[in-house]
Amino acid sequence: MAREPEDARPTVPGFSYVPALDGLRGVAIGLVVFRHLETVEAGDVLLQEGYLPGGFLGVDLFFVLSGFLITTLLLREVSDGGTVHLGAFYARRALRLLPALYLFLAAHLLYAVLADLSLAHELRSLASATLYVSNWQTVHNLFTVNEGLGHLWSLAVEEQFYVLWPLALLGLLRLDRSGRLLRGVLVAAIVAICLHRAILWEGGGDWLFLYIRTDTRLDTLLVGALLAVAWAPTARLPARLAVPLGWLGAGVLAVIVLVGRPREGFVYLVGFPLFALASAAVVLAIVDTDRGVARLLAAAPLRAVGRVSYGLYLWHPLAFLIIHRWAPDGTPVPVRVAVGLALAAATTALSYRLVERPALELKARIRPGRRRRAAVG
Repeated sequence: MAREPEDARPTVPGFSYVPALDGLRGVAIGLVVFRHLETVEAGDVLLQEGYLPGGFLGVDLFFVLSGFLITTLLLREVSDGGTVHLGAFYARRALRLLPALYLFLAAHLLYAVLADLSLAHELRSLASATLYVSNWQTVHNLFTVNEGLGHLWSLAVEEQFYVLWPLALLGLLRLDRSGRLLRGVLVAAIVAICLHRAILWEGGGDWLFLYIRTDTRLDTLLVGALLAVAWAPTARLPARLAVPLGWLGAGVLAVIVLVGRPREGFVYLVGFPLFALASAAVVLAIVDTDRGVARLLAAAPLRAVGRVSYGLYLWHPLAFLIIHRWAPDGTPVPVRVAVGLALAAATTALSYRLVERPALELKARIRPGRRRRAAVG
């Protein structure tokens, strides 16, 4: 068996493989999948609350972790050579994200034809997914997004962050290499977005649109970025602080998942920022110690699921919809759920083996080049 490429494994600059980061991804995707299980009965991903209403917050775990890891990589590159090689950065992101997405979109097109869905809506949905603006298509006209594609809103928000954040980070570091300006702007942006979201909610804003709009969700990614900027990899927290911090963060996450509802004001007023801060506490504990919650998250089953979390996120709604649409009448719900999970696991495994792993191997070979350099300072 070929050795897994290093870029497929979650690492933190200055350290080797961090198993608990895969485990955290496993928890995040587990929450999302469990919430969507009701799709096998109701045929809806975005509007149904599912078996675990707070499971939608698993996406926020991904956001915080993505913001942290991307920013640490960018800061390490600046620290090592005073530059960020934007061409290499964007090429690596493309190889990580696009092959699996394009395979999924091709499969969904086949599903749309077989299920007799609107071809016009399908083509529009595929175009917005390819351009990573699915969230804005949903905001503009929810009913033009074909079933099984609504969950791509979160990938759109992340990709918009990936495109803009390196440029913003470089610009801020050009103005102040100490990082003080960068930290201040991040704090101000997070507070501004939280206030913006709260004002829209109090003004009667639609819960779904506040849930998927970039301008109302970017604060969670920026919390991860702020953690990366403030974190010092050479000055780890002692275990006596990191361990209780991790458990405290995990406890807060569990409570919010249990009480959070996507249609209620708590989430939009305080739930999102509180969940992001608790997620950041867990991430900090994970990278600063291998004890406590980090040891729990390093369990092999969680790591295995976390390693394929991207593919599983893509494929599971389509798998559940197939069961919802074509399972024989009278099939018991537990059987539908079991078959839906098995189909999601099978498609995820095939995607990972046939598409994602080869792309990751290519990604690992991309190194910064002189022609793709953006200097700082």
